[in-house]
Amino acid sequence: MSERAGGGTGESTVSTYEMKQLEQQNNRLRDTLVRMRDLSAHEKHEFQKLQKDLDQKKSEIAELARTKEKLSSRVEEMEHQIADLQEQVDAALGAEEMVQQLADSKLTLEERVKDLEEAVADLEALQDMNEQLQEGSRELEVELREEVDLAHFATREAQREKEAALETLADREMTIAKFRELVQRMQEQSQELQHQLERESSKPVSALPEILDFK
Repeated sequence: MSERAGGGTGESTVSTYEMKQLEQQNNRLRDTLVRMRDLSAHEKHEFQKLQKDLDQKKSEIAELARTKEKLSSRVEEMEHQIADLQEQVDAALGAEEMVQQLADSKLTLEERVKDLEEAVADLEALQDMNEQLQEGSRELEVELREEVDLAHFATREAQREKEAALETLADREMTIAKFRELVQRMQEQSQELQHQLERESSKPVSALPEILDFK
């Protein structure tokens, strides 16, 4: 109060500085919320992209499985044909030319069966690879969900800090209002005491120093 009476403005400077500091803090919190929102949108976009790729891989695997079933059926058919041809060879041992033709046909069919078996093995390898990709996609999905949860938690923390700052501002405004009311009452009491002294002493009393309003 003596510093205010001497013309000082320290209290106003401190309040202005605190207000600017709180405004800067609010700006930083707002920037953090914007970055969190952008990060969440980017992660959502990446997750949707991975989900789309996973659906495409599942469709390809289903098509490969159908192809595998067709090839397996064809292999069984070829094996039946080989068995039939073998029976024909056994039944036509007296016809050397026919035996030779059947032997050539058998070799051709065996080569085709070998090619089909290799194709089936490749399809099985592709299926194993797809299962590994699906497992990796599931792990990535879990990681992305954890990152999104962390981002949401950080957003909630920032919101709580903002609310606490606003509550602090409200408390300070209330304190200032109460202090002003106290100063007003003290001024009124001072004036009343001054008038009382003048009445009792019948002499004028020098005015007390003026109490300035606090900002």
